Amino acid sequence: MKRRDVLGLLAVTSALVTLPGPDDASRGHTAAALLEAGDDLRRSLWRVYSLSDSKQSVLPAVRKQLDTLTTGLAEARTAADRVRLCAMTADVYQLAGELFFDANRYTDAARCYTLAAQAAQAGGDDDLWARAMTRHAYVELYARRAPAAQPLLAAAARISQRGDSTLSTRHWVAAVEAEAYAAVGDFDACTRSLDEAEKVHVLDGSSHNGGWLRFNGARLPEERGACYLRLGRPDLAHE
Repeated sequence: MKRRDVLGLLAVTSALVTLPGPDDASRGHTAAALLEAGDDLRRSLWRVYSLSDSKQSVLPAVRKQLDTLTTGLAEARTAADRVRLCAMTADVYQLAGELFFDANRYTDAARCYTLAAQAAQAGGDDDLWARAMTRHAYVELYARRAPAAQPLLAAAARISQRGDSTLSTRHWVAAVEAEAYAAVGDFDACTRSLDEAEKVHVLDGSSHNGGWLRFNGARLPEERGACYLRLGRPDLAHE
């Protein structure tokens, strides 16, 4: 995936997400095909990404799907079509952000997450929106800029409260918030966030989708220990 190609797509897609489509009763062929396919293709992309030993091998398929979504958005004629296509666009730009992040291209990943958040908001999907904000916060955390991550996470936490209560989104946001609080030395806030993340265990097995949402709490003991070590409390880390 050439960087300049993606940046060009970002600019076009951002405009299409923001602007209403032309007044026309007919729906374009690409938009119709995307809406008919529903979530199948995007789910398959996430599945390949999660199972592949070489994550970058997914790039050509993601690039092609981004092109298709851009065309679909340009063809959308009704508000309902635009909402669905915006949510689809948010999902694929989340995946593009993951691929850039895995390749250590953090600035490009942040740009993808920003557009994913914009598209998710336009698509009315609060869980995807919160996800994009949280992934953007990861970029700041990896750059050792925890104070810059905190406003993103605070916004993500508020957005996630409006999402699907059967999903683990809000608990995952809390787990990432705990990392940010540990990084700035706030023991009490870190502990509260970890305790909030632990509530994921009351949800059933359908709380994560294996795609953009994979948090099930399995690694929380490890994450709690890492937070306490960073806070200078090895005694709690070993409990």
